[in-house]
Amino acid sequence: MGIADRSTGGGCSSSRRSARGGAPPGSPSGRSRLRERDYLYAFTAIGAAFSALDGPARGALTPSLVEYRQLPAAMALNQILFQTAAIAGPALAGVVILTFGVAGAYWIDVASFVVRSSP
Repeated sequence: MGIADRSTGGGCSSSRRSARGGAPPGSPSGRSRLRERDYLYAFTAIGAAFSALDGPARGALTPSLVEYRQLPAAMALNQILFQTAAIAGPALAGVVILTFGVAGAYWIDVASFVVRSSP
């Protein structure tokens, strides 16, 4: 947005609006996108905070589950599983979203929680 646009209240011609792919900044839809971004940042920060607590707790749990002589192998296996999930998970999610769409991916996620939590 140029200086002239700011002085006139942010009005844009229709050709300029379509070239940007959306409403001009300052319009109601521009403000709602700003709020969506703020929610995204907030939820990302909350997720990172939980991960900061979850990771060390899981790491501290491993030594109490295995014998001392098996601890290096258990830690290595834990790291291999974590790295494999970090690579394969997003790849699989991409295939699921491509095949079933975003809504379908969410329903598959819901179904996985239902199956996992059933007795």
